[in-house]
This record gives sequence, structure tokens and C-alpha cells, in this order.
Amino acid sequence: MLVSLCVAEAVLFVNTTAFNLALPSVARSFNASTAEQQWVVSVYPLCFVAVLLIAGFFGDLIGYRHVLLTGLTLYAAASVLGVVAANMVMLIAARALLGVAAGMFIPMGLALITTSFSANNRSRAVTIWTVAGTLGIPLGPIIGGGMTLVMGWKGLFIFDVIAMAVALVLNWTFLPKDRAEGRAKTKFPLLQSLLMIAGVSLLSTGLINAQKALLSWATLLPFLSGLTLAWLFVFVVGRSDTQLTDLSLMRFTSFKVSSVALLLLNCAAFGVTFILPTYLEAVKGQNALTSGLMLMPMVAAAIAGAMLNKSFFDKIGERRACLMGLFFIGFGLLTIALGIYTGVYGILVVGQIVAGIGMGSGQPVSFSWAFCDVPSERSGKGSSLLSVFQQLGSILGIGVFGSIQGALYVRGLSSEVQGTGMAVANTVTASLQQATNMTGQAAALRQSAIRAYVSAGTANFIISGLIVMIALMVVFLIVTQADGKSVLA
Repeated sequence: MLVSLCVAEAVLFVNTTAFNLALPSVARSFNASTAEQQWVVSVYPLCFVAVLLIAGFFGDLIGYRHVLLTGLTLYAAASVLGVVAANMVMLIAARALLGVAAGMFIPMGLALITTSFSANNRSRAVTIWTVAGTLGIPLGPIIGGGMTLVMGWKGLFIFDVIAMAVALVLNWTFLPKDRAEGRAKTKFPLLQSLLMIAGVSLLSTGLINAQKALLSWATLLPFLSGLTLAWLFVFVVGRSDTQLTDLSLMRFTSFKVSSVALLLLNCAAFGVTFILPTYLEAVKGQNALTSGLMLMPMVAAAIAGAMLNKSFFDKIGERRACLMGLFFIGFGLLTIALGIYTGVYGILVVGQIVAGIGMGSGQPVSFSWAFCDVPSERSGKGSSLLSVFQQLGSILGIGVFGSIQGALYVRGLSSEVQGTGMAVANTVTASLQQATNMTGQAAALRQSAIRAYVSAGTANFIISGLIVMIALMVVFLIVTQADGKSVLA
């Protein structure tokens, strides 16, 4: 059962980062605008997080196996739609359905693990599950780059069809049968679902638009509207007899701190894999496959970090291990900033390794610690709520890293080319493409664009690393206050 779940999870997490490498191929095929490219990447995590709580509700109601297999079947069908996509609308629709399917699978897989394994074996099972997902995130650029290089962007969907067919057969065969209870006597909370989906969609839209203009109405209006709907969702859930999710779980310090840790972890992982491939291709001149291979140190470090749980992190306790994971991530981001600034790949490798250890160790520790106080009958909603924080982190990673990078890049390039009369593009890829169509000032524009992107990337990772460090201190204070003593004692 565990192997079957891990195969499917690895495939799903590959897709979260693989498509970044296919964007140039998509842009050439459909002459896609920057906004369309952002949507084709971001609609996957958006739909992912939008259905998580609904999946958890139905999982507790009709059974985890039923919801999980439905999600895998939908994923295979969406991959076929991607293969035959003839325009950007079909492509975005395929990516959206992939996100919905992934949102049905992930919380159900975690719920099956937490309910099927004994307390002694649960931590080990979650570690193996985490390794599978951790492998998928950084392997995405390698698979995405390789398939795109050989078959174009449709190669990614062909890979999904074949891999998901294997995963579906495995899970259909080995997942335990479950019985649904309360199907007829539980009413579906439609209002809560609509508020949650609308709130997440508006928040995500604001973050996506922030990559173009941070303080424009196109960014602020949907973002503030999404926050308002999120508050209404919490208000309605707290006063309803039938709840879409169990927000009372946030009263447990372990669950609350683990949720924050998972959000920051995913934010860092997706931020790194969103920014570094462009840096390696545009600044260092690597192709898509080589760029993916140059992110392999983070893969190896993440695996090592997950494996260290049993030999090291278990000995120091889940609380300390969770905080240490956040420290590694923050320090790794700051080291990556130094690597970008100096242009030395060796320093970039060190930063990837340090951050990778934090990412790999942080997930199993956070999942295991989160469920130490959660009753088994609430595992579905608990898994879904944790997954919401994870996926919000992925959306924040793309949105925050992307918006900071875009804003700093445009400001830096504007300063670089001031007085030359050259137009300022919004992305380094567009600037380099613009330079290829020029004659006299091509070299100057190319160098200015690279310098602006390096400066923006350096500042971006410094800001992000400091945010993680500040959050680490806040989490430390929360844990200390809840226990009445220092977590280091």
C-alpha cells in the first residue's frame, strides 16, 4: 500500500515544478502571453488547494480509498486532455483538472497512512511518503527539461498518462477496502465550500497579478477580497453544525506550529524551483535539462534530510527538529543569495544542500508531530487542513518570490538603461529575446538584463531567508509559551 501511494505522490509532485521548464515551448506553440504562462503554471496549485478541504470532508464521509482512486482516474483523464490540447484554454483547463485530482489524492494518501500504521511505524511511513514527494519537487525540472527537449511540452502530459496508469493499477490493487458511514445523515456544507473556493481563487489571483504589478488594483482588489472571504469562511465554519473542516485542530500547539512550518517549507521549495531555473538558463546560459540537473544537490540533500529523521532528528525530539528544519531552510536561502551574487556555482550548491536538508527533514517531522494529538476519526480533515497550508505555501512561493523578483528586476533594469532609450521588458527572458532582435545595443541590453536579474535574485533570496528566520523566532516563542518553558530545555 505504501509503495503504491508513494508512486502516485511522486508523479503528482513532479508536475508541480516540471511545467516551469516547458513554458518556453508552450509560448512558442501558442504565442502565449506572460499572463497566460503564469496562469498555466499557477492554476495547478490553485485548484489543488481549492478542493483539499472538500476532499477531506468526503474522505471522512464515504471513505479515503474511494476519493483517492477517483482523484487518480481524473488525473489520468486530465493528462489525456493535455496531450490533445489545441490552444491555451484547453491547456489551462487540463492543468486545472490535474490540480483538482491532486487535491483529492494527497490528503487521502496521508489519511490512509496515519490510520493504517501503528504509532511506532507511523513516523517511518510518513518519512518514506515524504521522501517520495520530496523527490518529485526537484526531479520535476529534470523530467520536465528532458521531456520538453525530446518531445516538446506535450511530452510532459504523455509522461503523466503512462505514469498515472501504473499508479492507478497499483493503488486499485493494494489499497485497503473502507466502509462509508454517515453518508445519508450528513449534509454537504455548500456555502462553506463556495466561500473557501472563492477565497482561495481570489488570493491566488492577487498573488499571480503581483508578479506584474505589486501595488496595482489588479493585485490588491482580489487579494483583499480573498482575505475577506477567508475570514467569512472561518466565521461560518465556527457557527455551523456540519463543518467542511475541523478548525478546532488549530488549538493544538503541535498542529498549529506544524502547519506554519509546512507552509514555510513549501513556500521556500517552490520559490527556489521557480527562480533558479530561469537564473541558470538566462544568466548562466544552460539548457532546460542541464538546469534541472544543476538542481540535483537539493534532491540529494532532501533525501538525506528525510533519512536523518530516524537516526538524528528523532533523538532530539519533534519540536526541536521542526525548528531546526526551519533554520536550515532560512540559512540555505541566504547562502543561495550569496551564490547568485558571486556567480559561483559551488556556493549555490552549498545553499541548495542546506535548504534541501531543511526541506527533507521538515516534512516528516511536521506531519508526525501534527497528528500526535489528533484522534484517528478526524484524520481526513486533519490531513486536508495540513495539505491546505502546504499548498498555500506553494502558491505563496510562486507569488511572493515571483512578485519580488519581477519588481526588483524591472526597477534594476530601468536604472541600468536609463537615458539609453531602450524599452524595459517585464522579464529577463523577454529582455534577452529583445536583445537578439537588436543590432547596435544588443550586447549592452543583454549585460544590463543579466546584472538586473542577478541583483534582483540576490535581494529576493535575502528577503525570503530573513522572513523564514523571523518566522522561526515567532514559532519558537509560540512553542515556548505553550509549554511554559524553553523548547531547548
